[in-house]
Amino acid sequence: MKYNNTEIDSAKVGRRIEELRLESNLSVENFCTEIGISSRSTYYNWVKGKSEPEPHYLYVMCNLFDCDMGYLLCEPEYTDKRSRRNTDIYNVTGLSDRAIQNIKKLRGQKNLFGERDNRLNLLLENKDIIHLIEDIEHYVQLKNQKNLDENTLNAEAYSLYRKFMNIIDT
Repeated sequence: MKYNNTEIDSAKVGRRIEELRLESNLSVENFCTEIGISSRSTYYNWVKGKSEPEPHYLYVMCNLFDCDMGYLLCEPEYTDKRSRRNTDIYNVTGLSDRAIQNIKKLRGQKNLFGERDNRLNLLLENKDIIHLIEDIEHYVQLKNQKNLDENTLNAEAYSLYRKFMNIIDT
């Protein structure tokens, strides 16, 4: 198979399809139904690299898995990011693909972050958020200590909660 004038490794693509299906918690049957194939043997042939999905199915899979065609086809510049946009975000922030996806999901939750303004943006712009993240790291380190008094840990957790509430109430 060729894509963008590059020879595509069918076995790699098959592994990527299997990886994405499993990550999406889809059974083989549900996956086949979602993309519109009636035979599980077609799926298994793709996964084993014995045959290649037709372009139509590739596009359906890209929509299902929320990824670019280049990612699905294992183009080298995608490494572990599903889209060029995510790759760009990663290069600037260092955020994982899952973190980027979670932020995108959160951004769409109007009840959580308000309709009037983007509260996620306000939260991230707050000057105290860095201190809160540092305090969370300190809390995680405390939590991993052996023989730590539970009251101390609870006090630290409550302190984090109060700091977070102060940030979101501003």
